[in-house]
Amino acid sequence: MTDNETLNAYARHADDYEARFGRDTGPGQHLQALMDAVQTGGRVLDLGCGTGSAARHLAAAGFELDAWDASPEMAAIAGKLDVFNGAL
Repeated sequence: MTDNETLNAYARHADDYEARFGRDTGPGQHLQALMDAVQTGGRVLDLGCGTGSAARHLAAAGFELDAWDASPEMAAIAGKLDVFNGAL
């Protein structure tokens, strides 16, 4: 796949991705390790935020968030969370 093909695939499946992976299953092992290592209230940059699944957990734990995703469709879904400091 080329980069454009990848972005087009994310654009076509953003809603499905959110439906499958956006549900609250708790932070995974790696996200929990990050949350344990960074001081609560610290600022986190979520590059490749997708639909914001990690952002939900980070915000609930008291972190300040900035985020970016290459897929405008995925970022639009994440932007509805209203948990980010900067422009998404």
